[in-house]
Amino acid sequence: MQRLTWSGIALHVGKLPGYPASHGCIRLPRNFAQTLYSTTERGMHVVITRQAAEPVRVSHTVLPQPFAPETAVASLSEKTIEADPALRGAIPEASLETSVPAILPENPYFDQPLRMIITPQEPPNRVKVLQDLLNRMGFDAGPVDGVMGRKTRAAISLFQEGADLPVTGNLTDALEARIQADGGYEKPQNAMLRIRRKFRDIYATQVTVKNIDREIGTHVFTALDFRPGDAAVDWIAVSAEGQRGGSPKDVLDRIEISAKVADELAKMLTPGTSLTVTDREFARNTGLGTDFVVITR
Repeated sequence: MQRLTWSGIALHVGKLPGYPASHGCIRLPRNFAQTLYSTTERGMHVVITRQAAEPVRVSHTVLPQPFAPETAVASLSEKTIEADPALRGAIPEASLETSVPAILPENPYFDQPLRMIITPQEPPNRVKVLQDLLNRMGFDAGPVDGVMGRKTRAAISLFQEGADLPVTGNLTDALEARIQADGGYEKPQNAMLRIRRKFRDIYATQVTVKNIDREIGTHVFTALDFRPGDAAVDWIAVSAEGQRGGSPKDVLDRIEISAKVADELAKMLTPGTSLTVTDREFARNTGLGTDFVVITR
């Protein structure tokens, strides 16, 4: 038996009656199970689909590539030579590279694949955001509890009075926008990228998914093998829920990652790293000693 979740779902040898015969386990013919168990090990990513699913190669700017820093090299340009004719003939006629590969620091985790997941996150409570901003600006809105109580309304009234606005103590979209602007509030992005290594969280940051209200489905992208110093790696994709949410490329087209985050991912990337993009829940079966576990029904 190979366990998939701590809640009791596993791959195991058993009769195949042709219909679901357990609460979620996957029954295997004995010969296939022996082959599978001999070629797999703890920590390998498993994708189980209701329909046949073939891995496809995919190329996209959102998918990390190995980090390849370059070091600038000084060179004499034509303009430099024209500015000082004495330099003409003093250097050999040869093209000079403007940059050379820098020495990469050794990644001590290069043999440990990362498990990455992107999921939508709930927008922040608007009243809590309002209370926090008013408190920071010196208006006593009370505890940041999301309750539009007496102190919060009084703080709104004081803000309206100071901003030469009609004093109503009521929250409107226009007033909310004004308080956010005056408080220097930056709206958070609508999705989270989380990373695990050896079953432990090591990184988390916000990203953006366009058209967040549309279905995403569940898509798993896996980096193939590469060596330290390689400038590129190929990725394959498997859609675990058929065409729900669109094709893997359609889903990647909706993701926006900042240049800073992309650079950090490139530095961490290792062979066999996987990225799951899903609108399904993962927290229930994900814990200490597991990768990200997504149940699609």
